[in-house]
Amino acid sequence: GMKPLSISDSTNKENTRDGDTDDEEDEDDEHDEHDDETNHLFRKVVYCPVDGMPPEYSEYLTTFEECVPWLLQHRPDLVLTTKGGVTVQEYGAKLENKEEEGEPASSKNKSRGGAARPNKNIKSKKKGKDQDGMVTIERVSRSKRKFITVVAGLDMFDVKLKEAAKKLGKRFACSASVNKLPGGGQSIDIQGDITYDLPDILIEYFPSIEKDKIYLIEDGKKSKAFD
Repeated sequence: GMKPLSISDSTNKENTRDGDTDDEEDEDDEHDEHDDETNHLFRKVVYCPVDGMPPEYSEYLTTFEECVPWLLQHRPDLVLTTKGGVTVQEYGAKLENKEEEGEPASSKNKSRGGAARPNKNIKSKKKGKDQDGMVTIERVSRSKRKFITVVAGLDMFDVKLKEAAKKLGKRFACSASVNKLPGGGQSIDIQGDITYDLPDILIEYFPSIEKDKIYLIEDGKKSKAFD
């Protein structure tokens, strides 16, 4: 009566062996799933969703400050070389303080070196001494007989200067270009002396400019273009 025992023994052994292999396979499966999760997480962390770059590169891009909230969550300990070696966390805290002091941290105002660039959409008050919300038209002589007409202050009335220069150049059949003014702001320089024709054209082309905001400058004296 020994044989049946040994058969059951061997079956048990086989069972346990099968059992072992099953367990091992299960473990392997779990392991694979775990790997997938880590890979998934890793893949998610590597690229910043704002600029599509690895976090280490974010600080060199103009979109950096838009990335800060994401970096704070995923890479708070990342050291920012361009920000004086502070970590993302420290930098985030600085930004918060600035915002509380009433300096909104706008990404567009920061250039790569962290220095603020004036945002074009914010109307700057420093457009020459008297150009707070006015358009000035001045004739400037280039040589004895050549004149250009300089129109400044259009940008205060949300006029797109490049488009305006094109329109005016077409209208007067001459060249018109956008130039920077020494005191900040930009002007449109139009070849020829069109000082007296220009005010009517400005009103016609750019409805946002009111008549009483247009001034002529002659010999350094300013007078209203429309009385």
